[in-house]
Amino acid sequence: MPSMDTLVFEGLTPADIVHLTVGKREKVKVTSSKRNGFVSFKYFVLAFIVTSVLISVVHFAAPIGTGILIATHYTIMFIIHYTLCVLIALLCAYISVLEVFE
Repeated sequence: MPSMDTLVFEGLTPADIVHLTVGKREKVKVTSSKRNGFVSFKYFVLAFIVTSVLISVVHFAAPIGTGILIATHYTIMFIIHYTLCVLIALLCAYISVLEVFE
């Protein structure tokens, strides 16, 4: 029976093979986590856009409605405006992080 010091696969020791296998697994984990992160981020953006479109109905109905509806309208627009700013900042940070680690 060959010992652990025996060379296999043209110069690779069993320890090298284990190291390469672990490295490959880590690379697969990183790739899949990037993909899963992008998919969840994509669905978050899609949900945000759909919500913004639905709230735009309030935007056009607010001048017709009561004072409470107008106050609600401006509050919602304020929230959407700053949420979009934060979303854009997060997107820029996410892209920067991907560029650093690739």
